[in-house]
Amino acid sequence: MFTFTKFDDVYLLTGGGAGTEVVSVRVFNLLTARDDIGASAAQAIVLAAVLVVFLVIYLRMGARQGDA
Repeated sequence: MFTFTKFDDVYLLTGGGAGTEVVSVRVFNLLTARDDIGASAAQAIVLAAVLVVFLVIYLRMGARQGDA
């Protein structure tokens, strides 16, 4: 779940090259290099929705382990 937001290490070390482009680097490249605000905003919203789903699953699993 935390690798979705890992922007700084990937961008500073590789710039998203050599097959290391993660979703957050892709959103940044769409916004800055291609000036495509719509595509970058759409991908950022999809990324946020996926992270919310993972967060809900994570919290439910933690609540179940706390009950046991």
